[in-house]
Amino acid sequence: MNNTILRISSPKSIYTKLFILFSIIGVIPLVVGSFYAYSKSRQTLLHSALKEQELKVNNGMRNIVTLFVESNTNLILSGQNTAFVRFFEDHNDSNLYRDEQAKALLQISSIFHGIIESAGFADVNGRVISAVKEGKNLSPHEYSENISGSSFFKEALLLGKGIVFNGHPVFSQSSGKWIIPSALPIYNNKEKLIGVLYAQIYLDSITRFIKNIAHPDDIVIVVDQNGNLISHTKKRTGEIILSAGNLENDPSFLSVVSRMRSGEGGNRRIIYDGKPSYITYKDIPEERDNHNRWSLGVITSEDAIYGEVSAKKYLLFVLTGSMVLFAIAGMLGWRISHPIHELTKTSVSMSRGNLSSRVKLNREDEIGQLASAFNEMAASIQSSHEELTKLSITDSLTGLFNHREFHKRLEEEVKRASRYNSILSLMMIDIDNFKNFNDTYGHQSGDEALRAIGKIILQEVRSSDFAARYGGEEMAILLPETNSAEAFIFSDRLRENIEQLSIKVLNGETLHVTVSIGITSFPGDATDRKSLIETADKALYFAKESGRNKTVLYYNTLKNNFEVPGKTKSLLEDIEEWIFRSLSTTIDERLPSRRGHSVTISRTALQIARAYNLNDSQMRDLKVATYLYEIGMLKSLSQTIKEGAVSKEELDLIKDHPETGVEILKKIFNLQNVFQAINHHHERYDGTGYPSGLKGEDIPLLSRIISVVDTYHTMVSFNPHNKRLTQEEAIEELKRNAGTQFDPVIVETFIRILAGNNNEHE
Repeated sequence: MNNTILRISSPKSIYTKLFILFSIIGVIPLVVGSFYAYSKSRQTLLHSALKEQELKVNNGMRNIVTLFVESNTNLILSGQNTAFVRFFEDHNDSNLYRDEQAKALLQISSIFHGIIESAGFADVNGRVISAVKEGKNLSPHEYSENISGSSFFKEALLLGKGIVFNGHPVFSQSSGKWIIPSALPIYNNKEKLIGVLYAQIYLDSITRFIKNIAHPDDIVIVVDQNGNLISHTKKRTGEIILSAGNLENDPSFLSVVSRMRSGEGGNRRIIYDGKPSYITYKDIPEERDNHNRWSLGVITSEDAIYGEVSAKKYLLFVLTGSMVLFAIAGMLGWRISHPIHELTKTSVSMSRGNLSSRVKLNREDEIGQLASAFNEMAASIQSSHEELTKLSITDSLTGLFNHREFHKRLEEEVKRASRYNSILSLMMIDIDNFKNFNDTYGHQSGDEALRAIGKIILQEVRSSDFAARYGGEEMAILLPETNSAEAFIFSDRLRENIEQLSIKVLNGETLHVTVSIGITSFPGDATDRKSLIETADKALYFAKESGRNKTVLYYNTLKNNFEVPGKTKSLLEDIEEWIFRSLSTTIDERLPSRRGHSVTISRTALQIARAYNLNDSQMRDLKVATYLYEIGMLKSLSQTIKEGAVSKEELDLIKDHPETGVEILKKIFNLQNVFQAINHHHERYDGTGYPSGLKGEDIPLLSRIISVVDTYHTMVSFNPHNKRLTQEEAIEELKRNAGTQFDPVIVETFIRILAGNNNEHE
């Protein structure tokens, strides 16, 4: 059995296997699919980024070319101005020509505002004739310089008409910035070289021209054929070291610079500024007679390219997706394995004896059908087992428990009563003259009598009681939480019901049977299982010996049939007092008009008795009578005690209750004076009472005392049939009926005692 449990919860359980299977089915495609999507997305993003880089390179190239084309065009157009061409031919108008030259130069500067540092016109010897700087006209003393030593001037002198020379970047001492000089040779109308018109462009203007083509995170560089860094969008021109190799010494970048110097184009993965990046580069088309060859490149980091498709995000997606799939796998595994586990668990539980176990599933699929079929099978097994168990512990003839089960239950009840300090009563029942009944009418008739008696017993017992066939014609009833007095009331009602049974024998005759009952109690009469049975048997024996068809308490059997020493006798009298009080309490609980008043009635009656100087025996008889005088009311309780008016039939039953009570008590106690007091407590002093119509002092004294006390307490207490009176009203009622209903002397004595009690309370 233990191995079965281990298999259910082991790592090899079906749930674990299903969980692993569903996880593999779900997670592997997720991982593979995610990796494929990740790779595909990166490829797509890279392809898109390279395309975008190529577009940016083209735009940058176009901007640079446009810058120089426009600059050169303006320089050529300005060079055709008469102020430059005829300056040396007409000396009389030289000042006028200077003004015109200044206007032309200012026009160039204004067109390229912020782009051109300075512009000027120099003769063939390099002497500056006119000049502007940063949009302002310079006076002769401000440009008294000679540019004959400048490389761009020398190169321009060698060019033909209309050809512009664009020089290499140089550092301008006047502005403190890097510039790119452009120079145009000027010829007069006779095609004679007369000077050079020049303009110097800020190198950082190239950066401004190409900066807007790229994303702020991109880097755009321009490298010339010598490896010099012409432009860099992330650095100020003054910070550029004119050697691209010194800017970044990673071999992958140096390799690209080498390719850019040679005029190649393409894209490559590089490490730039410590970050994996991609660069797309192209050679800028050379303008005619331009001796500079530049190459432009756009660098984008992988972080910028793959920003939306980072490995961390995909890893997080895979982890999240895996967790979701694990949860789904767990739910699917549970969905399939849980019913199987429930079936297995229930099977194990049933194999351990818990036949009430059922599979708790609410499904309509095949597993649900299997569970329903299993539950039906389990219910059938349980029903069969219960039937077999019932047959094994039940007497088939009477329907009561059998002898073996009786002893088992008796042992349990005695232990329980001992543990919780509670009480327990045992009734032993024997059918009177049953042997003669069998001999006369046959065993089948005897069986019929046993069946009928068993049926009555089952109808009368409580759910907490236990009834068994002890053997032959003998039966036993265990009454938990029940004292001797309560057991007696129950047993006498049961005895009378059995006596009224009509049993048909084989010849068709209807017969009646009687039973004798012996009662014993735990712990008062016996303290263990064996002594309980022995004392109950003794009580039953004396019930039969004393005339049959009666109930006998073991206490009375012991008291009335054995001589006992003084100490034991005192103990028995205490037990007897306890029994009387228990009976009185039972009567009080069942009769609303007496509820809680038995002790008060007894105390008041004894006060009157003392006024009459009654002896101890009479006092005891009166005390017992006040406890038990209403016991006859219990027999007709269900018909008489109700709200509203009392019918004639109910009134007749009430009038019979004194005699009924005496009949009940005679079967238990031998208390003749008590019986007499109870029987006549409803007689009237004028002779009109019941049951015997006694008059005056022919009525027993104890009965006359009980009559006064009972009537008074009934008037001042709750009663469903009469209005509750005050003490004064009740006393007036007693006085009014003194001499007719009550003994006037006892009424006077009672009123005096009441007054004394009231004074004590005050």
